[in-house]
Amino acid sequence: MGLRKEARTLGGQIKEYWYTSRHPFCSIISVLPVLIFYELIALSLNQNQQFGIRNAADVILKDLFFQLLIKYVSLHTIFVIATALVAIAIFFALRDFRAQRMQVQTGYFVVMFIESLIYAVLLGPAIVEFTQILQKYVILAQPFMNLSFPHKVMLSLGAGFYEEFVFRVMMVSGVNFLLTKGLGFNSKLAGFIALLFSSILFSAFHYLGPFGEPFEMYSFIFRLMAGFIFGLLYLSRGFGIAVYTHTLYDLLIVMNQ
Repeated sequence: MGLRKEARTLGGQIKEYWYTSRHPFCSIISVLPVLIFYELIALSLNQNQQFGIRNAADVILKDLFFQLLIKYVSLHTIFVIATALVAIAIFFALRDFRAQRMQVQTGYFVVMFIESLIYAVLLGPAIVEFTQILQKYVILAQPFMNLSFPHKVMLSLGAGFYEEFVFRVMMVSGVNFLLTKGLGFNSKLAGFIALLFSSILFSAFHYLGPFGEPFEMYSFIFRLMAGFIFGLLYLSRGFGIAVYTHTLYDLLIVMNQ
């Protein structure tokens, strides 16, 4: 009887972690270190330049929302505005979190990191297997630009946060909402279309701009599969897990170069 009670308690704890860890409040709180370290390292390495070397999704996002402000205010002012927007997001997420009478334990964030690390370690081999079905050979990720190690770490942090925010939070959620609420699509079909659409754009994104790579079909398919898996993680496990999985995967590549 005691063993059954213990098992039910353990199962309840796992279920509680699984549900709580994907809530927007936990996601936002968990990814704050990634965002803060990225911004601090970027400011330091770029010597307070307006952009310098940054993640492209970061530049696109800030140019999209702050293009008018950039002409009239300093980079530090934009940073203060961005911080205020993050604080507002935390406020509303926390309000919903409390309304659902949910509780978060500090240990959840440790488990989230470990869970993401497992996904990151398994991600590369899994995508290779999927890609090899379509290609006779595959080249994984093209090497980073000829940058210093701190620059590579900074770009990995930026990719984890900003690319997940743009391609998963904005695109997957946005397209899914448009198809289901606006066009009346079935939720499963809408989710698949949103994942596929965002994954195609995510892959194509790596070939754009002055630092974009030469287009290769096998690397395009590889990144498309990666984007699809990140999208599945976002939908099933939340923004925080997706960010850490992406960040840790990129950092593992950097450390193995």
